Amino acid sequence: MDTIQTLVSKINREYEAMREGWWDMTADELIAGAEKIAAAKFVKENIESCVSEDEAGYFLSLKDPLEALIDSVMYRYDPHNYAELEWFSNCLYDLCDKRDLDVDQEPEEAEGLKMI
Repeated sequence: MDTIQTLVSKINREYEAMREGWWDMTADELIAGAEKIAAAKFVKENIESCVSEDEAGYFLSLKDPLEALIDSVMYRYDPHNYAELEWFSNCLYDLCDKRDLDVDQEPEEAEGLKMI
């Protein structure tokens, strides 16, 4: 088994162990842990296509590579990560500028006088 596949297997085992714990959580605990759960799923589903052999070797040296990668992925959503805040701000600007939000939503009607 090559290094990447070994890492994928290790991450899958770690993910399944985490998943077992999620079954015991209350709804409030799941909501509070939603970002971590989403980050774990993101890493699990994307690690194989994104990691190189050298990188996989490094991550295999860690006791809990999924946990380490989750922390890095979650940093992206940290409200104090100014680079990501700038990216989000630019994204919002682009969506409003193009008026091209890809959702099936009708505009909310304004209250008050209506132009005819």
